[in-house]
Amino acid sequence: MDENKTVENEQDSEFSFMTEKIKHRPPDKKRILARILWTIVCALLFGVIASLVMVFLVPKLQNRLQPDPTPEPPRVVIPADEYETESEEETETESETETETETEAVTETEETETEEATETETEEPSTEAPVEEVPEAVSIDLLPEEYQKLQNRLYDVGEEANRSIVTVTALKSDTDWFNAVYSSEDKESGLIVADTGEEILILTDYAVLRNAEDIMVTFLNEDMADAEVKGYDSTTGLAVLTVDASKISEETAEVLKAAFLANSLYLRKGTMVLALGSPLGTNFTILTGTVTSTQERLFLADAVFTRFETDMIASNSGNGVLVNLRGEVVGYVRKESASEDTISALSISELKPLIERLSNGLPVPYLGVYISSVTKDIAEQYELPQGVYINSVEMDSPAMDANLLSGDVIVEIDGKAVLTAENYRSVLLEHEPGEEMRIVVERLGADGYTKVSCTAIVGNRE
Repeated sequence: MDENKTVENEQDSEFSFMTEKIKHRPPDKKRILARILWTIVCALLFGVIASLVMVFLVPKLQNRLQPDPTPEPPRVVIPADEYETESEEETETESETETETETEAVTETEETETEEATETETEEPSTEAPVEEVPEAVSIDLLPEEYQKLQNRLYDVGEEANRSIVTVTALKSDTDWFNAVYSSEDKESGLIVADTGEEILILTDYAVLRNAEDIMVTFLNEDMADAEVKGYDSTTGLAVLTVDASKISEETAEVLKAAFLANSLYLRKGTMVLALGSPLGTNFTILTGTVTSTQERLFLADAVFTRFETDMIASNSGNGVLVNLRGEVVGYVRKESASEDTISALSISELKPLIERLSNGLPVPYLGVYISSVTKDIAEQYELPQGVYINSVEMDSPAMDANLLSGDVIVEIDGKAVLTAENYRSVLLEHEPGEEMRIVVERLGADGYTKVSCTAIVGNRE
């Protein structure tokens, strides 16, 4: 052991001169700062590149892997018709002008008569009796060939307008007494009211479409296409169907045509019209006739429609349209609107706001009052406030919840004066279900009529 210790001591003493102290190099601050700056620059470059990829490359990849969702179809706009009203100033100016013209005419007449009397006095009296000039009778003599040409021209107008008419077929299935499933189909006419390029919109009756499993539309060239209900109104019983325009062949697209909805507010008794559709139970029928009355009214909840009566014989199960001699639609023939055995139609001008809402898939606002206009003459005759008279209120309706009563006269809605049923209908259609309407009515009490304010929540009648 002692020998080993001696050897170790000798070795330690031998290499004692090699003992070193290790010193660490001080940190290079410039190099560290340079690395930090470089890291920041790289991060910025990465962010810029990532942003460019997100902006330009990702959308292209998404378009390839997942196509864009189908955009909403264009909104359909049907301009409303209004009666043309002249200002009082223009009326007064025209009256003054007419008065002046009449005065000048009377003066000239008196001067002429004076001159003629003077000349008569100077001339010798005639012994012959005066001969009265009899105007020639106006007569229109049509030969059978000419009458046939006239009929052919009318049918040409009808055939051109038939491009807007379609046949709507509702397919349904049911079970009989033996639980056997059978299929049935109901048919009616439809009117193409708009062609947006993406969809074809068709006005028709909703009654036969209820509970339909499939709906088919047949165009004039007998091509068929699937259809869906886009909107309907339970009050009028009207509905608008939509057909995907991309599924229509080019030949059919050339045949069909959206109808022109004319201004029917000035339609007069005696006007010649054509009935198209299925007024006799057969589609694409063309009938010619005359408007016999424009004074009939159809009273429905929240609306009063003008009903045109004609002298054309029809079936109660038919529907269609009335067109004028230019092929423009002036009335819509509903199945329920037939009067006895003659065709009657609702004024198309009064239906335009409703058709527009249904064509855009919007719900129809509903209050539930049966109304009539209190004109100035009626107000003076029966001592009523001028406005919209409530004849009755439907049970469990928003109007009943708002405490509107039969006998009330609506004079204001949301700060707007309401003087006619047309005003009421127009203001109501500006609201959506769920919105509030502040209604001011004149209500008869012990001390006469007093104003009462009511708040109604607009509903949607199913």
